[in-house]
Amino acid sequence: MRFLITGAAGFAGTYLGDHLKGLGHEVVAWDMVCPGGVEVDVCDREAVLAQAEVARPDGIFHLAAIAFVPTAAANPEAVMRVNVEGTKHILEAAGLVGARTLFVSSGTIYGPLPEGVECADEGMPANPRDPYSVSKARAEEACAEAAQSQEVVCVRAFNHTGPGQSPDFVCSDFARQVARCESGGGDATIRVGDLRAERDFCDVRDMVGAYRLAWEKGRLGEVYNACSGRAVIVSSILDTLVSMSDLNLKVEVEEKRLRGGKASRLVGSYDKLRDISGWEPTIALESTLADLLAYWRESEAA
Repeated sequence: MRFLITGAAGFAGTYLGDHLKGLGHEVVAWDMVCPGGVEVDVCDREAVLAQAEVARPDGIFHLAAIAFVPTAAANPEAVMRVNVEGTKHILEAAGLVGARTLFVSSGTIYGPLPEGVECADEGMPANPRDPYSVSKARAEEACAEAAQSQEVVCVRAFNHTGPGQSPDFVCSDFARQVARCESGGGDATIRVGDLRAERDFCDVRDMVGAYRLAWEKGRLGEVYNACSGRAVIVSSILDTLVSMSDLNLKVEVEEKRLRGGKASRLVGSYDKLRDISGWEPTIALESTLADLLAYWRESEAA
């Protein structure tokens, strides 16, 4: 089959392309800057429609987005343009060429879990608290409307990490700092923000498998969580990475890294996706963090 991936040069997009190619599929890659692919801005409706006609994919995986929450918060108009209007353009193109679409949403649309709630399932109402989460909720609304006349499935992806992730994100940030200290590029101090938050972390290699199975087996118009189902406190991520180093590393809280507010908890249930596809995460977080640290050690040594 021929698949189109938007955001193909990004972290998850790169892994998804490799995953699909490994299964024998043809991949058409779109991104703003896309070596070996097609440079397409999803905000440019005419370009999206024209290039979709050229590609004529059987399926579309729509990953292109402003995905870093602080960047989205600083640019609310841009995040709505990219994450919402861009999604509408992709849906229009999918309808034009008859492609089934998988839209990647976010577990953040649930907001922090209320007291007494163990995990978020798809029956919980959306409670987006920031521009990024609001944009994903509105894009889901566009998908629900489109699903009345075309094939659309949504996945709410929770935190995922692995080798190659930007250090904007917490696991990769910590791993890079450890590797940098080991290479002599730091002062043996890891600088952190609030370590109390609890999040649900998956390996990106598991996550892209969830995307593919949701595209294949998801019911039209439905939304599925992709997550580990396990809450992990951020301090334990740091502890695990520090334990993998022979250095005597210090930890220092930096004021500029603190976002304010009380510590929050967000963990999901993937039961719905497992029930229709058999998907479950298979890579232990400790293995993911070891691979991530190895990636940064190699990068820092280069």
